[in-house]
Amino acid sequence: MDLSIVIVNWKVRDLLRKCLDSVYRETKGLEFEVFVVDNDSRDGSIEMVLRDFPQVQVIASNRNLGFAKANNEAIARSGGDFVLLLNPDTEIRANALLKMVEFMRRNPQAAILGPKLLNPDGSLQRSVRRFPTFASSLMLLLKLHVLFPRLPAFRDLLAVDFDYSHAQSCEQVMGAAFLIRRSLLQANGALDPDFYIWYEEVDYCRAAVGAGFQVWYTPDAEIVHRGGESFAQEFGPKKQLIFNRSLLRYIRKHHGLPQYLALLAFHPLSLALAWLAEGYRKLFLKPRPDGADPSSADDGSLSGPLRQLYAAFRAAFPLIILFEILSFFGQLLPEYSAAAFIIIIGLALVLSFIRFDLAVLLLLAELFIGSQGGYLVSIGAASGVYVSLRLGLFLTVFGVWSARTLVALARAAVRHRLPEELAWLPAMRRGRLFWPYLALLVVLGASVVHGVLAGNDLGNVFFDANGYAFFALFPVIVTAFGKRETAPRAVGVLLAAIADSVLKALAVLYIFSHRMFYAAPSIYVWVRDTRVGEITRMVGDFYRIFFQSHLYALLSVFTVLLLLAYARSWKRGPARLGLTAACVMMTGVLMGFSRSFWFGGFGGALVLAALLVWGRASAAV
Repeated sequence: MDLSIVIVNWKVRDLLRKCLDSVYRETKGLEFEVFVVDNDSRDGSIEMVLRDFPQVQVIASNRNLGFAKANNEAIARSGGDFVLLLNPDTEIRANALLKMVEFMRRNPQAAILGPKLLNPDGSLQRSVRRFPTFASSLMLLLKLHVLFPRLPAFRDLLAVDFDYSHAQSCEQVMGAAFLIRRSLLQANGALDPDFYIWYEEVDYCRAAVGAGFQVWYTPDAEIVHRGGESFAQEFGPKKQLIFNRSLLRYIRKHHGLPQYLALLAFHPLSLALAWLAEGYRKLFLKPRPDGADPSSADDGSLSGPLRQLYAAFRAAFPLIILFEILSFFGQLLPEYSAAAFIIIIGLALVLSFIRFDLAVLLLLAELFIGSQGGYLVSIGAASGVYVSLRLGLFLTVFGVWSARTLVALARAAVRHRLPEELAWLPAMRRGRLFWPYLALLVVLGASVVHGVLAGNDLGNVFFDANGYAFFALFPVIVTAFGKRETAPRAVGVLLAAIADSVLKALAVLYIFSHRMFYAAPSIYVWVRDTRVGEITRMVGDFYRIFFQSHLYALLSVFTVLLLLAYARSWKRGPARLGLTAACVMMTGVLMGFSRSFWFGGFGGALVLAALLVWGRASAAV
């Protein structure tokens, strides 16, 4: 038999039908067999193949085996001189499979062959790559290639200089149509089953080249490839997690332990960025269904503002958790702290140019955690020039805003028209905030000058002014939150910070009350040095865990209760979600054993009761 064709299918029944139809319609002059391995699609794919293509050998799995294992199931049963791994989102053109087999027979040095892949519109799909390096792998892990597609490491990975007009050997070809010589399978075995999806064909090409075989590309055979139709059904962090696992396994297998460990350190940041990207997609890109009434939430769905709040929460929460992890390890390893500082500030700088509102939300996320400015990661502590993450974020965001404002002022002077970047100015004037704000800045500036003239140490003057300098962010926030939909996002970030602080308090209480003394000293130093709170032994093994950021939780509890008091139905999803959030937030307040919080809570309860009574009385009039 000339050829065995293996197609792994997962929930793409209609594309699979088109693929099989093209195989039997466009393949002439070959003796071939076709295997379809179904990864538990449950979409009628198996029934369709058995009904419409009875000559196909179907291997039905009761679970998703992934790409490599599923292919290996069919490879073990195949009998062709060549085995073609074919994606179900492909269509054969002009007897391409015969041309590929004939090419392999004419060129015995070729053990793996990739055809010319085309996009559905007929344009070329670049399918030849070079083997990944550490630099290109780091770019893919952190998605830096999206922002900087012209970096040399990424261009080298994509083999941008490859000439697709003639046949030649190469390092790797895309696995969408991947022809393997039987002798290579006998020598090297099938695909590595530890690759669930992604990098299995890269690994196989690398192993083949390492064993003295060759990988080739031919433009004579053309196959249309839609690209990613099966796995496009998986989104966000789950997809990123699977990709990262495959990438890290490839690096561990072919580049050794040091490079693997170096990339592994960026794995949490990669997942956090995936969460952030998913939140961004849902917040900004996901269209509302036509005809949907945002006020109707009886089915438990979230209305427009609440949907934006929830999406912002989902984007911010894992990012804040990542900040916490970086902060803790930064306390243990100062070098790690400096690297994390550079990465986060770099992210803030990029966001400041492409999505200024998201950069401000990143800055607010650090503020809402509730430290005194020295929290999280930092840089320069060893040299005596200490710059905290808070100050770094402030300088980055405020610096970009100031530069944009100066440019806008210059444009306004030339064109005699107020540009969009200066919209905060009339907004503050309408709210009668401009002159009080300007007076505050004058007082702050005069205080700094007075402190210097009085002979105070410059370091003390700087750190005293550092706290008050954040009042300068008021027009920055007005610029970022000038749109109505931005307010729910800020609330979502605040709630993410509150949820993080409550969970952190619970974790600290668990560690100390269960006498985990191998971890307790480092955590105590971390909480103390970052000034986020206090840990005090009360009675026996019970500890008081006080975080100052729980003040936000207390205020939010009363806000949620006030909203719930006027909810039309407590059976609706937002009401149940709000009540759950209020209970979680009160947990953090109670753990603090703070008389200030309790006194404030008592006063807040009185104010809430007065508002409810006043509201009911006003409604009755």
